[in-house]
Amino acid sequence: MPGARSARTKSSNPTRSKIRRHDQTRTLIRAFHEVDARAPTDTAILVDARCTDQNLTLLDGLQAPYESYMGVDWGGGKFAYTVVWIMAKDDKDRWRLIYVRKFDERDLMKQVEVIANLIPIFNVKQAVAGIGYGAVQVSELQKRFGSRVMG
Repeated sequence: MPGARSARTKSSNPTRSKIRRHDQTRTLIRAFHEVDARAPTDTAILVDARCTDQNLTLLDGLQAPYESYMGVDWGGGKFAYTVVWIMAKDDKDRWRLIYVRKFDERDLMKQVEVIANLIPIFNVKQAVAGIGYGAVQVSELQKRFGSRVMG
């Protein structure tokens, strides 16, 4: 009959169902990437950390025999910021965030200088930094600290 609809419903059509799931997945992925992609602020990190740890205190340095571990996420572009964090174990053998900083400074080599100064101040045993946008910065830190800095 011309213009008549099929008795099949949308959900009974396997191809249409697959397309619908694919569209839902694409929508979720798009929504995920449209979220604020900038690095969190120092305050946001502290607020999140305080929700799980009421005893959070950040330090100005760490002396031997204590050692710490550093992570660096290099920012790049207009809306991405470099973030460095340092963690160490406490007296009860629990990992604690002892330092965190979001760089507003856009000069990458100035960021390298600050991070290079933090390594001895916090007695960093091992630093890990992304090389996707930070290959040059990691190379510079490796020249100074050798295998203590991994990229």
